[in-house]
Amino acid sequence: MRFSHSCFLLTLLGCVDSSPKDTATEQEPVVEDSIDCPQGWTQQGDLWLDPILCAAWSPPSDDLYTWYEAISTQEASQGGCSQVCDNDTETNYCADLELNDLEWRLPTDLELEGLSTRTPPFADIYVGYTWTIKSDAMEELAWTVDLSQEGMSIAQSKTNPLYVYCIAD
Repeated sequence: MRFSHSCFLLTLLGCVDSSPKDTATEQEPVVEDSIDCPQGWTQQGDLWLDPILCAAWSPPSDDLYTWYEAISTQEASQGGCSQVCDNDTETNYCADLELNDLEWRLPTDLELEGLSTRTPPFADIYVGYTWTIKSDAMEELAWTVDLSQEGMSIAQSKTNPLYVYCIAD
């Protein structure tokens, strides 16, 4: 029984490096495009800063995009693009998004589901299905989340046109 409590604490707390450090020579790298975690929901221009995820949310896309158009070409290739792909465009909506010099990506299903359960203060939130980065076991499908129905997510054809939210963390 003692072993399982130790494993639980180790898992919960993680490992701590107690070796002495030479602080005069080691410096933390400065990342200019990181997110300062706000105390509450904060609007910064077109972005909303999420205090729970310590991330920035883009406004919803103005247009509809297939899953392949919403993510980077590399991610699309890893998600089955070689078999079922929209090859007519070079659009990589989230990867190409240029807001506040942040690196944007499609959110995970859990990140988007959190938006539907936490009621963010977005004034122009799109309610309906939006793309996640999560590809399904069936290569032609990817997961979507319905922001109007708490916890509702389904797999849809990657060629369906849907709105997109992007996240940067």
